[in-house]
Amino acid sequence: MSAVSPEYERWANRIMGWVRRRGIKVWGLQGRNVRPDLDIALTVVSTIYALPGALAALEAGARGRS
Repeated sequence: MSAVSPEYERWANRIMGWVRRRGIKVWGLQGRNVRPDLDIALTVVSTIYALPGALAALEAGARGRS
């Protein structure tokens, strides 16, 4: 991110921190963090956080795949 600009890196880190504080971890590379009831399969990320509305949609059957 810093290759884009220092301001972009600060902004992206601030946004990611906001999502981590308000979201719920629903998928991660560590087995204990995987939610088998959700349709998520991404190979390019290590962790997925869902905000409350997105988590409700995933739990209702929405796809979370790329």
